[in-house]
Amino acid sequence: MTILPSAANFVRLAAQGNLIPVYADLMADFETPVSAYAKLRAHGPSYLLESVEGGDTLSRYSFIGCRPRKTLACGPVTTLIREPGRPDRTVPTPPDPLTLVEAELAGHQPVKLPGLPRFTGGAVGFIAYEYATRIEPSIPAPAKDELGTPLLYFMLSDSLLIFDRAKQTLRLCVNARIADGEAPAAAHARAV
Repeated sequence: MTILPSAANFVRLAAQGNLIPVYADLMADFETPVSAYAKLRAHGPSYLLESVEGGDTLSRYSFIGCRPRKTLACGPVTTLIREPGRPDRTVPTPPDPLTLVEAELAGHQPVKLPGLPRFTGGAVGFIAYEYATRIEPSIPAPAKDELGTPLLYFMLSDSLLIFDRAKQTLRLCVNARIADGEAPAAAHARAV
């Protein structure tokens, strides 16, 4: 299995940004996006994104995100932040909870690699209808929260499986984040 970019190329790419995809391709003869997702979903938060073009036609890629480095569940009053290996934290939910997601993404400079799809991970989640009351005061808040879902829930995932229907391959992709002051080679080694 060939891992790309190589450690030497990764160090060169680090001059362009601090978030670089590291990936390897496998044949996907016996695996489908749904079967792979069924195997991974029991191991924690995950998602399956199926792309569709013009109605019933599936497009080229399917994406499975797993092993999030952080999750944000924003309620009306408090936000639960979970990170593997750290205690859960609860912070006050700001007037616009999306600012928490924006703050997480700030400072990341993704490097686009040829041959990869435009999406290689990041913040994936949902925004509930009730979020509209946060940005448009004329919309009344519901009297009762029937479902108990968060205003928004986002996963920040660096690990992704990318199914390429055109090439019949499964690409394992990890976004290597280079911390301030960190040697790029160390970030590459961590991703591998």
